[in-house]
Amino acid sequence: GFLCNPSFEGSVEVQAGEALYRIVREHSESLGREIAVCETGCCDGYSTCWIARGLADAHGGHVWTCEFERRRSDDKRRPWPSLWLEMHLASFISACVGDSRDIKTWTERIEAEDEWSAEVRKWFKPLTDEIDVLFLDSQHDLKTPLAEWELLGPRLRSGGLLLMHDVVLFEPTRQAATMIARSMGVEMEMSPRSCRGLAIMRKP
Repeated sequence: GFLCNPSFEGSVEVQAGEALYRIVREHSESLGREIAVCETGCCDGYSTCWIARGLADAHGGHVWTCEFERRRSDDKRRPWPSLWLEMHLASFISACVGDSRDIKTWTERIEAEDEWSAEVRKWFKPLTDEIDVLFLDSQHDLKTPLAEWELLGPRLRSGGLLLMHDVVLFEPTRQAATMIARSMGVEMEMSPRSCRGLAIMRKP
């Protein structure tokens, strides 16, 4: 019932979720090995499910995902890890809570203040030095994705994929994607399946 729940806060559209699944799965299959994925802005964990399923259906791997706050704007606790447990995907996911522009968010476990934190900590491991796919989808301004790229971009392997969501919906996000593509000297492609805009770039 989770994936049909219209109350998900700020989740990717189904078409973008399907595109994430395909991209992650095909990248893993093309490399013939497990891959590491890093996602900023998991929100309610819906997009993370698509990514983790792509890993599970290929050669496996792990996804690190980050959200600024444990609670939603309505002060309700986010549905993960229950969502990931129900989908049998929790073992593929490390959940990080905090500022995605701070490396400590990606490398330090969440304090076990309650049952929620203890459940999230169970599968956590520090972000690996090299990642194969980087998905930026947190704050839709200009500065945040550029700062995330500055921090996490050096960990993206040569030949790795950079994905950015909402580049059609938010002009600052499109500007950031254009600047990053220019800095790498690559063309920015657009997934035809995402109405809100899913940009795809391959790191040289």
